[in-house]
Parts: sequence; structure tokens; C-alpha cells
Amino acid sequence: MSLTYEDAASGVSEVRYSNDGVWDTEVWENPTQTKYWTLTLGEGIKKVYYQLKDNAGNISPTTSDSIILDTEPPSATISINEGDEYTNSTSVTLYLQYSDNEGIDQVRYSNDGISYTNWEQPSETKSWTLLSEDGIKTVYAQIRDRAGLNSNFVSDTIILDTTPPTGSIEINNGASSTTSTSVTITPSATDANGVNQMRLRNNIGDWSDWTEVSIKTWTLTSGFGLKTVFAQFKDNTGLISSEFAATINLVESEPSPTPTSSPTPSEIGNVIIFVKYENNDPAYGATVTTIAMPSGQSSLKGITDSNGVVTFNNIIIGSYSFHGSKGIYGSNNVQAIVKSQQTISVNITLVEDLTEPVIAVALTTENSGILQRIFSVTAEDDIQGSGISTVTLYIDENPVKTWTTAGTHIYDEGFYSNGKHTYYVEAVDNAGNIVREPVSGYLEFTVEEGTQIDQMELWKLMSIILVLVGGSILAMLSIKMKK
Repeated sequence: MSLTYEDAASGVSEVRYSNDGVWDTEVWENPTQTKYWTLTLGEGIKKVYYQLKDNAGNISPTTSDSIILDTEPPSATISINEGDEYTNSTSVTLYLQYSDNEGIDQVRYSNDGISYTNWEQPSETKSWTLLSEDGIKTVYAQIRDRAGLNSNFVSDTIILDTTPPTGSIEINNGASSTTSTSVTITPSATDANGVNQMRLRNNIGDWSDWTEVSIKTWTLTSGFGLKTVFAQFKDNTGLISSEFAATINLVESEPSPTPTSSPTPSEIGNVIIFVKYENNDPAYGATVTTIAMPSGQSSLKGITDSNGVVTFNNIIIGSYSFHGSKGIYGSNNVQAIVKSQQTISVNITLVEDLTEPVIAVALTTENSGILQRIFSVTAEDDIQGSGISTVTLYIDENPVKTWTTAGTHIYDEGFYSNGKHTYYVEAVDNAGNIVREPVSGYLEFTVEEGTQIDQMELWKLMSIILVLVGGSILAMLSIKMKK
């Protein structure tokens, strides 16, 4: 503390100090302009009292000065956007709460805990800009009280997400056509911080309400033709994706064939098929078909519901073999014996198809003395396969024929010039597994010079010539008529 004094008559000779203004034991001492002094313990207002004595022995009245003693640093908390978990903007609002015995004087902020802003006047809210790039963002703060004491560093975090979600939808598990306006929409959406909601619309009409992301039953617009369904997804920060679309062709249902004879009620039964994945989750939208069935029973095909269930009612009793598939997944052929007036249940387990199909190609007509060649192409998927998607025969590097079913196929539509020719076959299953025969290079056949045309080829060539000649005659008649 500092002391200022004067006495015009005889001058100041001594001074004494006190923390309570009681002078019983205080010692007089020589006056100085400054003095180190110890205040009493405890926070709050402190007073120091003093008296002066001049050389004539006169004592001044008791005089005092006060100061606030503050030894406790302030405390504070900070929150970003009132504690939100996510934000889709770098512009946020900071909420600062603080307390101190004697009042807060200043505050400073930082995005990295290293470089801070200048000290500034505190306020309950502050506009703040986060660092760019998506991810977890932390904002730090520190406050200072009027005694110059600094608080501990406080912080809060928020996830910055400025990237909208992405996704896609499938209608009826990717089917190309449907005979019903009621379809099933299967969504697939991803986002770094989670997809929260989705909505749908037809190519004509308004958006549906926002709902959770799940498989939906949807109604197409009426009228036959190509139908488009659009979807949008919303993530946890409120960002909305662009529109994703899927199409399906609404067609008229084919009339049911008239059965030659109907089974009597005692000759029919029912089967319930439960389709699941290896982790026991139900396989929604899986396709179940018959591989074998009793005589007189038409082939069966069904799509599983949300519980992975498909039911075939009133089918002819006897032995059946069922196969399940969905996208890249397939199953073993599962046997079932349907009994009269009974309902049985069968379980099918889908596993991911990682096995290539088995294919073979053979040149069944190898006579080099004729122009025509006949090819036999065979393609089969493994027993747990997802099913054959396409089988394509290539001749001289050109795809000449594509089949979409398993089994053996015959190609006899080509005529070939003299010389060497190459061929190979390629098959793709529904899981995207591709196999080629031969694995590399090509198979070859040769058409020698001086080849003959057999009777079948002759008829085909004559047909072509007749078409060409007929076209020429029509052209000539047309020219004469114009003249």
C-alpha cells in the first residue's frame, strides 16, 4: 500500500496501521510512502486503518482505505448452439455461463485451444465461425475476473456436417414390370452422421410426409406405362439429399390359363416358406420359385413380405423343390412334401453367392465343308447360387446371342465366310460373378475354300434372295409409276 501525508507546523514523525481500527497493540513506526501489509483471511471487502503523529505529539483522526480480496478464480461453462449434437453450418452461436465472487471482467475464445482471440467484454451469447471441413469441432473459452484471476479452459464440441446424404431406391426388388399399382419401395441411404428420414413422390404429385427410413408400401399413379418414383433423404443435421429415382413398367395382367382339370379339395394343400439370412434376419423382398413340382402343378413364384414369409395356397399335393434368391444371395434347393388339406412350413436360408457359374460351349456341327455352324451353350449356377443373369455367345468378338436363363441353348443362325473364326461364351449370375469359356484366348473353327451349301442353308439363302429381288421389283414399279 502507499501512504501520503503532511503536517505544516511541526511535520509528521510516526504512523501506525491496523486491520480493525483498534490501536491497543499497534506499534508506531517511521512513515514511508509505501508499505507491505498482510490483510486478514477470507474473501471480500478488506479495510486498512492508519493514524499519523506529528513532532508535537498530536495524533490524527483514524483514516482507512478498503479493497476487495479475491483469491478464487472464476468458473464458466460453454455450449455450442445450446448443446446441439450436429450443425450443417460453420456459423454457430456460443452460449457462455460464468460465475465469480466479485464479477467477470473479460473472456476469450479459440477453435483449437492454442490461438485465442483478444480479451473482450463477456456476453451470454456470441456469434462464432467454426473451422471448415466436416467432422467434430471444438470451441474453447477462458474468462478473467476483476482481480485478474483466469478460469480453467472450458470447451464444447459439435459435429459439423455440410454434405447431404446419398442413396437409391428399388421398386419391387428391382423388378422391371408390375401388374399392380401397389408396390414396395426398398430404400438404401448413407451419410457420415446417419440418415434420419425419407420421403417419396410419384412423377406426378406432391411429396409424402417425412418418415423413418424403412421399406415402404407405395401406390403408383394409375394407367399403364412406365412409372417413376422419386425419393429424398434427410440426415441428422437436416441436410436434404438430391432426388433419387427408380422406374417400373405398369402392365396389364395376363389372363390366367384355363386349367384342363382342377384338383379336388382333397388333393390340395398349403405351404408357408420362411426366408432368412445367415444371421437369422428375415429376408424381405426375396424371390422364391419352384425348381420341381408335381405333375399338373404350374410353376410357383412369390416375393417374401417384411417378415420374410411367402405363402402358396391351394397347390397340388406332392413333392416340391423350392429355391430362394435376392440380389447377390441364393439358397440351396429345399424339399417340401405338401399333404392333403394340410399346411406345412419350410425354412430357406440365403447366403452370399461368391461362386462363379459353370458354363460350356461346343461346336456341334464341325463339318468344314458347309457354311453353317451350330453351337451348344450350357450355363448352370451352383446349388446355392443367386441364379443366371445372362449368357452371351461371342463370335469374331461380336455378341451374337444372349440368353437370360440357365440350361442348354442352341445357336444356329449364322453363316460364315471362308477362313478362321473365333468364339467364346461368357456368363454372369445375379451376384455379378462372371465366368468365361475359355478362361483366356479363343476357341476356333475354320471354313475352307470351296465350301458347299447344304439344303437347309440353300433354303435360307433363297429366302434372302427372294426378299431382295422382291424389293428390287417394287422399286422398279415405283419408278415407272412416277414417270
